[in-house]
Amino acid sequence: MNWGFPLSFLLLAGVIPLILFLHSLRPRGVQIRTTALFLWEKLLRERPIGKKLGWLLRNNLLLILQLLAASILVAALADPSLLFYGAPGGNTVAVIDLSASMKAKGSLGSRFDSARKELLSLIDGMASDQKMMILGAGPVPQILLPFTGDKSKLRDLVETLQPTDAPAPVKEAILIGHSFLRRGSNDRVVVFTDTAFEGAEELPWNSAQLRLVRVEGGDRNVGITGFEMRRFPGGSGRGEIMIRVKNFSSASVRT
Repeated sequence: MNWGFPLSFLLLAGVIPLILFLHSLRPRGVQIRTTALFLWEKLLRERPIGKKLGWLLRNNLLLILQLLAASILVAALADPSLLFYGAPGGNTVAVIDLSASMKAKGSLGSRFDSARKELLSLIDGMASDQKMMILGAGPVPQILLPFTGDKSKLRDLVETLQPTDAPAPVKEAILIGHSFLRRGSNDRVVVFTDTAFEGAEELPWNSAQLRLVRVEGGDRNVGITGFEMRRFPGGSGRGEIMIRVKNFSSASVRT
């Protein structure tokens, strides 16, 4: 189990004492004077353990339900998800980002190295009745390997993959991969990317048939996304070059 926001569990430190405090404010029973207590003490000692537990549950049922509801709500806020990417019994379409942004490097290697490692881990976890297709999201999305259950073929292909020097229509590749899912099945598309592509925020990442494996490998990511050369009229032989540079990092960069 993986938790997207584990700090949400800190809310229990404030919610549980608040519930206990509010529960202590409820009206208590009426106190009545009596001449002797030994009869009641003997009766309580002779009461079976099961009846004592039942009495405690009946008298504190509201408190128990409130604590249980608060725990479930906080757990939901923590965004739980399974570490197993593929659905049981379903096939997987693995879409791996081959764009230039995947070459960005960090202390642990490039983003593509991280994506390759995650994809190999997913292949190793395949069940014997599962199949996988690998779709490369390069400048032109293409099927690199059709559905197969042969882990050796899958691993050999993944080991040879390399990112390109151009942007890639990753969203288009995801839509192509989705078209191979069987209706009513547990098939899903698993995308290995840094999400540095157009339309990433438009995709339904919370869908049961779409899983995002976001990789990181360095914060600085600046690339040339456009290049054009134009000659001046008049046959002078002179011209101009126009280059479009895009910064995919959160920090500003001087060019």
